[in-house]
This record gives sequence, C-alpha cells and structure tokens, in this order.
Amino acid sequence: MDIGNHPFFVWEKPENFGNTRFVGCFFLIFEAKRSGSETLCKAGVTVSKEVIETILDRILLTPVKLYALMVSQRPNHTLIEVELDHLEHPYGSVSLLECEQVSRKLNEELEQISPDLNYTLKVSSAGAERKLVIPEDLDRFRGIPVRLVYKLEGSGDKEGIFKILDRKEDRIFLEPFSKRKTKGFKKKEVILELKDILKGNLYVSI
Repeated sequence: MDIGNHPFFVWEKPENFGNTRFVGCFFLIFEAKRSGSETLCKAGVTVSKEVIETILDRILLTPVKLYALMVSQRPNHTLIEVELDHLEHPYGSVSLLECEQVSRKLNEELEQISPDLNYTLKVSSAGAERKLVIPEDLDRFRGIPVRLVYKLEGSGDKEGIFKILDRKEDRIFLEPFSKRKTKGFKKKEVILELKDILKGNLYVSI
C-alpha cells in the first residue's frame, strides 16, 4: 500500500453543471485507489482516459511528469486523480506551485472539451513513500532508504529496509538500513537477484 503525506489541489464541478469552483489545497494522508474504469460518463458525455493522458502529455513540462492517473466512476459524478513525479527531486516530490499549475491547466482543458462533465479533479505529488517502479527506480533512488519485499530461497517472502548501493545487470547490491548509528560497525552487504524482488517503496525515516 502506497501511502504518503502530500498536498493536492481539488477542483469540483457541481451537479447542476454550474461554473467549476476551486475547492482548495489540502494536506492529509491519502491512499490512491486504482480503478478499472477507462471512461468518464455524465448525461451521455464521455471523456476517455487516453484523452486525459494526451492533455497531460501536452501540459506537463520537464522535469515534472505523470506518475499515475486514476479514474473512479461514481453515481452522477466522476473522480479524476492525477499523481505527479519530479525527476530532479531526490524523492520525486512535486511542489505545491507545480501541483496548482497542472491542476489549473488540466481543469481549463476539461472545461473546453467537455463542459457538461460532472467531475472532481485532484492533482497531487506521488508521495514520500511512493511505490517503486522496478527495475528503473533501483537506479534512480540509489543511496535512499527503500522497503523491499523479496523472495529468499527456503524462507519464503521476506521484507527489509535497505539503502541501494549499486545495480549490476540483474544483481542488486544493498546495505541494511537502521536509524541507529553504531560507530566502528560495518554493515553487511546484501545482494539480491532482480527476479527475487517482488515489490518495494521509498522509506521515509522520521
């Protein structure tokens, strides 16, 4: 489960199809929900998920990119959730200003192509404990603590917190992570095969 503290901006279109209003910027624990719904529908009006992705491709500027797009169909209402990634930030976090800019631009585009669509739009950063994209993120987040779930022969699935030291082809070199610093103690290096890593996420040490 990928849960992180991060801000998001919300635009809401009321059911009477009046003007879209800016609800506000919130900061809370948010759990992204993936939906199999590919189409937004309201009174015969449809906007495909692919169309939204095309708009985002046009309005997003490097180093900000799309991390995830979720569409949830509800009775008489549609929830559109956009999560953003920042390629130049150590943890991939996107600023409040960048979230606001993307939120406003996407809202304007949706108003133009589907003015009768009843929806709520949320734009947020992917979160400090975002799910890792494997194997790409094993290179991207070197030196940063990650929580990995992996297979260990004869022991079933295991879980641990590590710092990524290096990746050489399909071998991942890790160092066990601990908040406690012990002088003169050298941590034992752990080597995992890429095929044995089942999933992972960034780990924030507080």
